[in-house]
Amino acid sequence: MILVGDIGGTNTRVAIAHISGTRVTLDRVKKYPSADFPSLTDALVEYVGSGPHEIAAASFGIAGPIVDDKCEATNLPWIVDADRISRTLKIPHVGLINDLESAAYGVESLQDEDVLVINKGVENPRGNRAVVSAGTGLGEAGIYFDGHQYHPFATEGGHTDFAPRNELEFEMLGFLIEKYGRISYERVVSGPGLVNIYEFFCATNRYQGDPSLKERLRAGVPKSERGPLITRMALDGGCERCAKALDLFLELYGSEVGNVILKMLATGGVWLGGGIIGSVGPRLAEMGGFTRFIQAMTTKGRMSPLIEATPVFAILDGEVALRGAAVHAQRRFG
Repeated sequence: MILVGDIGGTNTRVAIAHISGTRVTLDRVKKYPSADFPSLTDALVEYVGSGPHEIAAASFGIAGPIVDDKCEATNLPWIVDADRISRTLKIPHVGLINDLESAAYGVESLQDEDVLVINKGVENPRGNRAVVSAGTGLGEAGIYFDGHQYHPFATEGGHTDFAPRNELEFEMLGFLIEKYGRISYERVVSGPGLVNIYEFFCATNRYQGDPSLKERLRAGVPKSERGPLITRMALDGGCERCAKALDLFLELYGSEVGNVILKMLATGGVWLGGGIIGSVGPRLAEMGGFTRFIQAMTTKGRMSPLIEATPVFAILDGEVALRGAAVHAQRRFG
């Protein structure tokens, strides 16, 4: 029995995993608001208790860099220590991995019904792969092929410098620099990034806005709910400014996915995770919403043909990171 977790800035999901061959099954999947707990250890105690149990190993995917099985979470005031978890819960083997690395381990467990094809491309079973996930932050992981097996590895690529492509984006960069200082891709390709784009359009009086939305935001809509609110209003057609913000978000997302393909030579495919695409991907596809994404992704000059041939999928399985954590535990601890 393996204890697994997917630790995000907004929610912490925990489950018990069982592995049989290549199949990973999950029991007792629970989701907790991360802000409700002072630490991951406290959340885990709530889940399993501190008494005797049959958990042989644990693995947790966390949004943040892992050093010596310790992590200072990027979007949470948590310092996660595998040794402390092991001692407190009396689990002999505990491992930490980056949350996108965890999702990368879970990619091979995905079935056809678990993904949405965004760019069919040409299958290259020996090419490197990548996972890019826009949610509370922007996560990126690579998966290299050694000729026999795929090996996921973590990156902090979402924190690389944002590069504007045109006058509008240069103007937005100036707006965001005044607000934050240095601007990374995460500032524009994430849930909070969508809000930043919308606020830039508000500040520069672009497009027709919905007065009720502005009032709701002023009234104190929680930060975690602002991006989904703007997305809903964009898809429902009730707010031009929201729709234009979502359009630009998708362009920037696609452009960065193209960058990742080039940097990792991920000709074996890219999988998009995160709550944004996972929740609205099918509806966006029906509305032709990925046209801007693909155009921005593939506009890479002489490298455009390579990008066009790369398959891109949206992950619809919300538990892929939990399954991946189980695979990681099995590989590391046997």
